[in-house]
Amino acid sequence: MDDCCRVEKEDRDFGAEPLSLWWQDRALLPSAVSGVFLLAGYVVEWAGVPVAPVVFQGIALAAGAWAFVPGVMRALCNRRVGVALLMTVAAVGAVALGHVGEAAALAFLFSLAETLEDRAMGRAQAGLRALLALIPDIARVSRGGVEQTIAAKELAVDDLLIVGAGERLATDGVVEAGQSVLDTSAVTGGVDPCGCFSRSSGGSGVDQCWRRDTSRSS
Repeated sequence: MDDCCRVEKEDRDFGAEPLSLWWQDRALLPSAVSGVFLLAGYVVEWAGVPVAPVVFQGIALAAGAWAFVPGVMRALCNRRVGVALLMTVAAVGAVALGHVGEAAALAFLFSLAETLEDRAMGRAQAGLRALLALIPDIARVSRGGVEQTIAAKELAVDDLLIVGAGERLATDGVVEAGQSVLDTSAVTGGVDPCGCFSRSSGGSGVDQCWRRDTSRSS
């Protein structure tokens, strides 16, 4: 029974949708353009080139603002305010005071922060989708001494699940009979499998009996 529920690491497929590489992410394009023109504006201003640095800074401001100002307008239409509105007001105030470079720097930094936050959220959501994909749609249970195959959503508290070698657990619970090794790395992040042993005899049958935990409602 040592091979029960074991999944080889090299054969695992969590079904996650891979995110695009950062240099292929079009959402980063406005921030990249803003950063390039902002830097160009500072270089022109430092080198004394006879080109108004405000031109480059204005382009940088427009590119950076493109990443969050449309969202601010939509939020205002829905009567919602947020930190993006504060950044927009700050940028407008800086331009009104003649500090276009500062407004451009603000737009660049905030647009980059917003884009990176969105990417981090996307990674978290992909991880959750991959974890949910591991839950099987059906489960084998023993009810009244009769083995049945039911939909996982029909499981009830105190159901006795029968888990065979290589099968995945449809719910949490406690081991009632048998012994096995479970690969819990998708949940815990650990690399070593977790041993699961019965609290009774600890026999080595083909299947493992797994009772849904009565102390939890889900």
